[in-house]
Amino acid sequence: MWKLHLKTISQQRTIVESLCKQSRDKEFDITVILMDEMSNKHSKLPLLVNRPKSISDGDRIGLDLTTVQVAKNQGTHKYINLEYPIIQGITGHDSSYSVSLIMDALTKLDAIPSTIYLILDSCGSNKSFLVFGALGFILSKVPMLEQFILLYPSTGHTHNSCDGHFGVLSKSSMKKDIYDPEEYVQFLESLPSVTQVEKSPTIYEFENLREYIHKPAGLCSNGQIIIARASDGDIHYSSSSTMNASVLFGVEDNRISSRLFTSEFYTSSFSPTIRSAESSQVKLKLESLMRSGKGMLKNENHKRFIDYLDNMGRKAIRRTLSTINSKPAKVTIRADTSDNDPTLTVLKYLESCGVNAGRIPKRPRP
Repeated sequence: MWKLHLKTISQQRTIVESLCKQSRDKEFDITVILMDEMSNKHSKLPLLVNRPKSISDGDRIGLDLTTVQVAKNQGTHKYINLEYPIIQGITGHDSSYSVSLIMDALTKLDAIPSTIYLILDSCGSNKSFLVFGALGFILSKVPMLEQFILLYPSTGHTHNSCDGHFGVLSKSSMKKDIYDPEEYVQFLESLPSVTQVEKSPTIYEFENLREYIHKPAGLCSNGQIIIARASDGDIHYSSSSTMNASVLFGVEDNRISSRLFTSEFYTSSFSPTIRSAESSQVKLKLESLMRSGKGMLKNENHKRFIDYLDNMGRKAIRRTLSTINSKPAKVTIRADTSDNDPTLTVLKYLESCGVNAGRIPKRPRP
């Protein structure tokens, strides 16, 4: 059984690597996005090489660091790394938070593909009906985007590109004295592997979508979930039990899909609100930290903490969607998106141009 598990992990890693290669190719109309959160034991502030006994681990203020990676032909190891450092406790790290960071990452793409692959772990904030509904809302507002394909590697997957990136961050931070969030941002910006740091993303609240989403039993147990816009504009979902190689070819034969939203829901009438920071408890902890670190933490560090706490994004959803829709399509002439075998499509096209493409495969007769 253990050998089978290792074989599955190896196969899934190969699939992800192959998808990333396609994402980097300007001829493939897909983009691969990975998202993960680093353990905050490497980002509690102050982060000191030699921490005095007067500042206990419990006194320190956690800084949650989420990395969104985009597979592109640039950056370290051919990924761009977008960093989102948020002080722990000022907002919930739930499904609305996850989708908001994905939306912010979309605004930073050079071009919009028809298909986005999201490689995520299976925690509740990434794998929920609210995530599926919020992604469906995005599809209804971004015409160039046709589908999100969510891939959840099996539990026990040992190492991916995000983990490797976090290893670099944690090792580099062990050599630094970092007293406040702004200094941590400066540290991130100094690393060659970091493309951009977004310290004030806008977090949208999608919770009101929940009552309008179909919730079929067992959907969240699947490892491959597709949220797609049908030809009639409706948003549909479909799934496979595990990540499989069919995603490499862009063809899903006889895929059974169902409507994601109930008939009472109209995307035109829904607009997510902007979530405000909840900083009161963090400010109390900050005052305690200042007392414990007296002589080490200065008033300037205190001011930077306060400024960072009050620096949550306030960008209206229409502005975010407008930014995404203003971008060009990744592939100008898009391929046939029907369920036909893409090889057959090419052969038939060559034949129509008078090129001898050889014998066209046909379905066998019973």
